[in-house]
Amino acid sequence: PIEVGVMNTLTVNLHLMLAAFYKPTAKRFKVLIESKAFPSDHYAIESQIQWHKLPSDAMLLATPRDGELTLRTSDILELIEREGDTIAVVVLSGIQYYTGQVFEMEKITAAAQAKGCVVGWDLAHAAGNIPVKLHDWNVDFACWCTYKYMNSGPGGISGFFVHERYAHDSSLPRLLGWWAHDEKSRFEMTNSFVPNAGAAGFEISNTPIITAATLLGSLEVFEQTTMDDLRAKSVLLTTYLEYLLSKRAGDHLQIITPREHRGAQLSLLFDMDKFEPVFKALMNAGVICDERKPNCIRIAPVPLYNTFGDVWKCTPMSTQDWDEAREEERLRDMEREWELHGEDSTDYYTALNVSRTASAEEIRNAYKHLSRIFHPDKHHDPQRREWAQRQFHNINHAYEVLTDSRSRDAYDQLGDRGVELSKALGFKVQSPRDLQDLFEREARRLRMEEIERWAQSKSDITIAVNSTLATSPICRMIAERHADKVKLPSEQVYVDSVFMKHSFIAGLTDNLSAHITGQMFSSRGHISKNVIGTLNYSSSSVQKLSLSIPILPPHTFTVKSEHTLPFETTVSTHIEQHTLDFSTPPAIHVDINRSLSKFTTLVLGIHTGNQYALGSLWENSPLTVNRSTVAGQDTTTRKRKVKSAPSGVSLSIISPSTRRGIYALNATAAKKAPSLKGSYSYKFDKHFLISTEVELVGNDAWQPSGSGGRLGDARIAFTVFSEINRLTTFSWRVGLGSSSGVYMILNLTRLEHSIQVPVILTPLPEIIVALCAAAVPLTTMLGLHYGIFRPRHHRRIQRRMDELKNEQRYQLHQKKRNADEAMRLVKDAVERSRKNAQATDGLFIENAYYGDLPFDITAENSNALLAALNRAQDTRTALSAADEPRVCDVTFALHGLISDNQLVIAQGGSKRFLPGFYDPAFGVPKSLFVRYRFGGKLHEVIVNDSQALAIPMRVHCLE
Repeated sequence: PIEVGVMNTLTVNLHLMLAAFYKPTAKRFKVLIESKAFPSDHYAIESQIQWHKLPSDAMLLATPRDGELTLRTSDILELIEREGDTIAVVVLSGIQYYTGQVFEMEKITAAAQAKGCVVGWDLAHAAGNIPVKLHDWNVDFACWCTYKYMNSGPGGISGFFVHERYAHDSSLPRLLGWWAHDEKSRFEMTNSFVPNAGAAGFEISNTPIITAATLLGSLEVFEQTTMDDLRAKSVLLTTYLEYLLSKRAGDHLQIITPREHRGAQLSLLFDMDKFEPVFKALMNAGVICDERKPNCIRIAPVPLYNTFGDVWKCTPMSTQDWDEAREEERLRDMEREWELHGEDSTDYYTALNVSRTASAEEIRNAYKHLSRIFHPDKHHDPQRREWAQRQFHNINHAYEVLTDSRSRDAYDQLGDRGVELSKALGFKVQSPRDLQDLFEREARRLRMEEIERWAQSKSDITIAVNSTLATSPICRMIAERHADKVKLPSEQVYVDSVFMKHSFIAGLTDNLSAHITGQMFSSRGHISKNVIGTLNYSSSSVQKLSLSIPILPPHTFTVKSEHTLPFETTVSTHIEQHTLDFSTPPAIHVDINRSLSKFTTLVLGIHTGNQYALGSLWENSPLTVNRSTVAGQDTTTRKRKVKSAPSGVSLSIISPSTRRGIYALNATAAKKAPSLKGSYSYKFDKHFLISTEVELVGNDAWQPSGSGGRLGDARIAFTVFSEINRLTTFSWRVGLGSSSGVYMILNLTRLEHSIQVPVILTPLPEIIVALCAAAVPLTTMLGLHYGIFRPRHHRRIQRRMDELKNEQRYQLHQKKRNADEAMRLVKDAVERSRKNAQATDGLFIENAYYGDLPFDITAENSNALLAALNRAQDTRTALSAADEPRVCDVTFALHGLISDNQLVIAQGGSKRFLPGFYDPAFGVPKSLFVRYRFGGKLHEVIVNDSQALAIPMRVHCLE
């Protein structure tokens, strides 16, 4: 205690220490400091040199070698050896603030003092981070702040150290204050200074009570542990962070903190184009880190309060701006895992350690093997009998389900829900085929219920608006010039037409549903309406059929079908019949969709139209007869108001050009309005997309065999799509055509309900109007998406993940207790088996770990895992003492599954259901690492959670 004091803040204390220890002479006047020291240290030493009226070269800078960012200890020692006779004081950082490098303080102190230098250390980033032994290293003085790793808060009081050998040296010059006076005679007010012994003799003023209180609260927490324990956890945390960063962002960053000389901090240099997006993403995700421009981010998992889960949360941000699609997929996996394997569920196959194709004999043998260990009658101690009862309950239930063919089929189809259903039905099901059909119907029913909860009804509202006079300067100018000749609308913006459609859905049978749709169209005083009935039939997942018939005229009924064929081919047919008496031919539209590769799709469309005849059939159709005469007679009285559908053939190809970009090409050859269209869509993320489209349309009078076709319209369109939340989307489309002018379409969709507002901006191709109509929504929606919607998506996903993890934590204690009980039951037998295996060079499990194996590695580099685990002095202690362990030790549990020097774990199920196992890392991929000996040789293997394991095998041998 005599060597340590508290007062002021760090830079003030550094000045006070230099006032006492920096005594330059003509020969020894330099101060050694690292070239990229924290600016406050640099300023303090620079001002001290100026105070003593010394030249600027009195500051001696230790600089890294060319091309390197950190200082080598050998270079510092060589510099001290070369310049030591001129150096008065060495002031270096215990941990370099920028790189996170821990300097070898003991070596440097000894070398400098051997040359006659005074040595002081700035421990701002070392205090509370790494163990230091200032007294043992013979350090002259040191200073540190307490607001970083010691948690006192910004502006917190600072600490300082003065070695014991100066404790009673009253001749040492110092800046004095009354608090440094001997406390026994301080209030005698004699003005004759008698210093306190040790560091207290350097204190100037009374200790501030508020800042001291905040530090005291933190120190009381430190008292509950030791620096050695904190350091052991810190090594694991930082190693975990290093591995995840290098794996997930290795191509985009460089970790400049030396692995052999570091504390909790890692300093990361990012590619210049990645630096800002990554830092913003981390901050938006709630990860508190530090930026040092132009491209350095400092991250420090603090062992006192950070967890392995915190490290995991921050690393997905490292490669790029947050990958929401990946996080949403992970959330769906977690929800699916929670639903399938909740509190009372068990994987019956894994519980017996058999494959999903195991025969009845294999299931019985597995049951007998486990019964010899876990049957309650095998244990006489009441406590152990109770433990065995809980284990055997699951084993026996799994055996009952899997040995009953009806229950097993039900479990394979629907899990535990299927087992309950099969018990409820009992004798009503006569055959396996009946049971299979029942389960499929039940699965379809559950899927339909889920869908119907979201979409019991659908509605579409379209409000067409004309704003030509308000948005087109040219049209407005023309209208004003000819106001006396042209009747203008009373308003500059008016509604041109309204279309509304609403439908209801009702399930009739498992395969059949009915839709009733009402629709209305109003334009300039004209109103039309209709009610349409639709029947949808789905015989299986590969065949669908629908029939729609309007109740009111015009009676155009529609038949749609969809068939999935082999070779990833889908055929969709759309047939429209415009007259009930079949006086006109049906218009048939067939689309053939074929996957050419994993990413490329080809679509061939064939359109017959309704202007054809088959021999004498439909030769007198109002749509096929000559418009002027038929057999010399005028046909005007026979003309009917029937919709005309043109014929043609279209070919489309859709393929992604990049991971986020998709292009599509379409060519349509038709008697009327042939077209060529190309589009490109770019996904900024899953919820924000921008699409551009270019289309050339031929004139209606164009004939393919004509000598010279004419261009009817050249169009370009721009669309911005944004998902506001899981249920609501918004899009803004702007189009420019040489003949169609400029328009925009606003669309808001929530579930199956949409509102669409097409707006005619100008009938002329005014480029300025189009650019303004595109630029305003783009900048607005980008700002809303990245400023509001995207962070909200992120918070929602993270909140739901945390909820699931919290729910799982409630069960973790129970699951871990059951696993511990299983291990205690087999411990005696396993210890005997292990001794026998060691004596006979049989199969012996040295270590086995299951979970989010610290470092999420694969079998090819399992030695890296072994090296990482061995960095801790006691791996098991470090893992079990971690506040959020992500792996569990299953050495004994795994050894208990050995039979005749062989261990086989079946493929397919999660290993957390094996006796003695539990899930220590819910919602993340898990693996099993095994280090074992067989025949006296060391073996290692790592497999994922659902992968089979068979040992011993020669490929696992390391020797």
